[in-house]
Amino acid sequence: MTSLLAAEEPFWQPGTRNGYHGLTYGFLVGELVRRVSGKSLGVFFRQAVAQSPRLDLPTALPHSAPPHAGPPLPAPPLQARLWSADAPALPPPTLGHPPV
Repeated sequence: MTSLLAAEEPFWQPGTRNGYHGLTYGFLVGELVRRVSGKSLGVFFRQAVAQSPRLDLPTALPHSAPPHAGPPLPAPPLQARLWSADAPALPPPTLGHPPV
């Protein structure tokens, strides 16, 4: 995915607007972290943030999770969230590119 994003032509003059989309932003951040630290985003986050002795923030819950950890809740289907009447308008280039 990151090579597809890197090959994309800008949709507007660089520096005038931005339009990163939630479906690709994680790939961009993960690649940046990998290039700077040499670690995957998950490893970097776990070592730099989640394993702080003052922070109770697991990145994955074991079966023996403490009682204050609730079950994961499923998200509504993506299509329903993107095209619902109350969804914010997204610029088309940010939603449909890069084509995969």
